Amino acid sequence: MRIEEAQDRGQLGEAEGRKADLTAAKDKLAQMDYIAASRRATVDLGMPAFSQAAPADHHCQLKP
Repeated sequence: MRIEEAQDRGQLGEAEGRKADLTAAKDKLAQMDYIAASRRATVDLGMPAFSQAAPADHHCQLKP
């Protein structure tokens, strides 16, 4: 909207500046989305899952 207003008023430098600002903002948002997505990714630590570590027999008794 502001870009169009600047163009309508003949303020071409202002319009170009707004376009540059918009491009930079979109790039920053894309960068933030990439960082957020990479933080949500799981990391395999090579540890067994609980189901693999626990005995399958639920009636197992522990020795005192």
